[in-house]
Amino acid sequence: MSDVEKINLVSIDVLKTKIIGIDNVKLLEEIVGVHSEIDPAFIDDKHHTYYEDRKYPFGMIESEKLIDKLTERVSAAIGRDMVLSDIWTLSLEFGQSVSAHSHKSNTHLHPEEYFSIAYYPSAPDGSADLIFLVNAANTIENSIEIKPETGDLIIFNSYLMHMTNRHGNREEARVVVSANFAPKTPNVKPTQDWSAYSRSSESENGGYDKFYCLKVHTPFGKEDVNLGIKGSVAEVFNSTGKYFIDSFTDTSTLFEASFSVDTPAIADIVIRFSVDEENGDVVGFAKIGQFAEYAIVGHLS
Repeated sequence: MSDVEKINLVSIDVLKTKIIGIDNVKLLEEIVGVHSEIDPAFIDDKHHTYYEDRKYPFGMIESEKLIDKLTERVSAAIGRDMVLSDIWTLSLEFGQSVSAHSHKSNTHLHPEEYFSIAYYPSAPDGSADLIFLVNAANTIENSIEIKPETGDLIIFNSYLMHMTNRHGNREEARVVVSANFAPKTPNVKPTQDWSAYSRSSESENGGYDKFYCLKVHTPFGKEDVNLGIKGSVAEVFNSTGKYFIDSFTDTSTLFEASFSVDTPAIADIVIRFSVDEENGDVVGFAKIGQFAEYAIVGHLS
């Protein structure tokens, strides 16, 4: 029907290409020659088995060459500069397989920017397929099988669940180099920007229109008290808590307010101080009840 418009909601692609210029025989020799153990601290992590994985042969000619070619190829395929985060190898013998997993991390603020790869220096006949599991709206499920060949490079979003079926070659192992790539300049903007509703924090005083740092001279010593003004509300806070004042007088040279607190008994408090317009110095008093009156000094921050 020509009057019907098709609107795509989800588009997820897996890219398949080749790496040229790598001697896979030498690369396999370097991979097989590495027998370093995974740090036991990682083995104890129940989020990952590390069962099939082996450390990458860093510092060897073909292996280092492959890192450069992978970075170049992935960046070109994605269309932006990508950097290698992690790289390792995995070998499957006859009958072995890899369970379903993804490479997604909670550090991926925008998951669509992060990619993983599988490069096959050895994918003999009967090799296990790479299987992607796709889920939409927790309802529509699909699986896509890719039959790897030696020299293939598969690029996919790190959040995609993937696995293999069983490796079917009795003579040769299926060897893959796996890696994660991150954007060189990742997007750090929030996925939903609620900052339009946030309290302004442009001021170094936490968004207060005015902020006074005061010292009250009590019989027990000097007590630090702060007073901040936000619009039509003043807030007084010290070591015992915060108190709101909704009726006060505030000018460039004078602050005056009266309010009641309940800590633990109800007390009426009057605060009055003058402000030097030139240097912001404050001088005044705080009166609690009918008899207790304490001097106040401080400054306008």
